[in-house]
Amino acid sequence: MPQFSYRARDRGGKLITGQMEGSSRSDIAGQIGGMGYIPVQIQVSSGKAVSSSTGPKEGTGLGKEISFGFLEKFKKVKPKDLLFFTSQLATVMRAGIPITTGLSILSEQSKTPLLRDALLDVLDRIKEGDPLSDALSRYPKIFSDIYIHMVRAGEASGKLDEVLNRIVFFLEYEIETKARVKAATRYPKMVMGALIGAFFFAVYFIIPKFSVMFKGFKTALPLPTRIMLAMNYYFSTYWYLIFGVLIGVIAGFQWYIRTEAGRLVFDRFKIRMPIMGPLYTKIAMSRFTRMFVTLNRSGLPMLETLAISASTVGNIFISNIIMSIQQSVKDGGTLSEKMKDKSIFPPLVYQMFAVGESSGTLDEIVEKVSDFYDKEVDSAIKNLSSLIEPIVILFMGGMLVFLALAVFMPMWDMAKMARGGG
Repeated sequence: MPQFSYRARDRGGKLITGQMEGSSRSDIAGQIGGMGYIPVQIQVSSGKAVSSSTGPKEGTGLGKEISFGFLEKFKKVKPKDLLFFTSQLATVMRAGIPITTGLSILSEQSKTPLLRDALLDVLDRIKEGDPLSDALSRYPKIFSDIYIHMVRAGEASGKLDEVLNRIVFFLEYEIETKARVKAATRYPKMVMGALIGAFFFAVYFIIPKFSVMFKGFKTALPLPTRIMLAMNYYFSTYWYLIFGVLIGVIAGFQWYIRTEAGRLVFDRFKIRMPIMGPLYTKIAMSRFTRMFVTLNRSGLPMLETLAISASTVGNIFISNIIMSIQQSVKDGGTLSEKMKDKSIFPPLVYQMFAVGESSGTLDEIVEKVSDFYDKEVDSAIKNLSSLIEPIVILFMGGMLVFLALAVFMPMWDMAKMARGGG
C-alpha cells in the first residue's frame, strides 16, 4: 500500500505530523479520525498534497477558496442555520474553549454542506494566523458585511463573546422582522397579484373578442378600449422583446446597486420612501446605537467606535453621514453637536446623546435609545398593513374602473347607435 504523510491537530489544537500506510486518502483520514485527531493535510509521500480538515474531502484545499460546482453557486445558507452556528460559537467562546477546537466541533455538527466546508477553510486559515473576521470575509454569500464588521469589532475590543451574543440577537431580530414584514404585506401582495392577473386576462381574452364586434361600427372606440387593444397587439406580437427588455432592466438594476455609487443612491432612496422609509431609518438607528454602546463600553476610542458602528448600520448613505460626524468630532466638538447638524438623526437621538455626554452616563442613555427604536420598529411593522391598505384600495379601484370603462363603454356606444338606428 502507498505511504502517506499527514498533518493533524488534537482537540487542544496541537499540531501532529507523521506517516501512515493506507489504500487512499479517505482511508488515512479515517485512521487519523479514529485516533482522535483532526486531519489538516494528507499527501502521498511522493505526490502532491491534498488538504483536508475532516478527512476525505478533496477540493477543500488548505489556504484555497472552496471550489463550488455550477449549481452550488446558487445555494445559500439559511438564516436559521447561521443563527444556530453563531449561537454555538458564542457558547464556545464564553466557555473558554479554544476557537480552533470550537470551529472543528461546530463544523462536524453542521448539517449544511456549504457552511460546513466554509468553516473548515476558516479553521485552516485561523491555524495559519488569520483573524476570524478576515477568514469569514472570504465567504460574503454566507457572512454579510454587518456580520464581518461586528466580529471585527469584537476582536478589536477584546469582547468577541459579547459581540457574538449581540450578533445572535441581531440575527434573531432580522429573521423575526423579515417574517413579520412578509406577514404584513402578504394580503396586499395577493390582492395586487390577483388584480394584475385579471387585467392581463382581460387584455388577452376579453377585449380581443369585443374588437371583432367593434369592427362593424364606424364610430371611434373609447380611449380605455384602444389602450387595451394596443396592449394586446404589442404583447402578442413583441412579447419576446418586452420580456427581454424587462429581464435586462432587472439585471441592470441588480448590477447597478452592487456598485458603490448605485448602492449609495439606492440606500438614500430607501430611507426616503413613503411608509417603508421611516422603518428602514429606525432599523438603522437601532443598529447604530446598540453597536455604539457595545464598543464604547469596551473602552475603544470614540473615533474607532464611530467608524466600526458606521459599518454595521446596513445603509451606505447613513454610514457615510456617521463617518462625516467622526471627522467633525476629530476636528473638535461634541458628538451630539455634530449629530444635530445632520438631518438623518431625529431630535431624540442627538438630545439623548447630549444628556449622556453632560451627565457621564452616555452608555446607559444610548442603550435606552436603542431599546426605544427596537420598540418603534415593532410598532411600525404592526401598523405596516394598515398603512399599505389604502394604497392597495386606491390602486384596485382605479384598475377596476379602467377595466369597466374599457369593456362597457363600447357596449354603451353600440346600444346608443342601435337605439338611434331604430
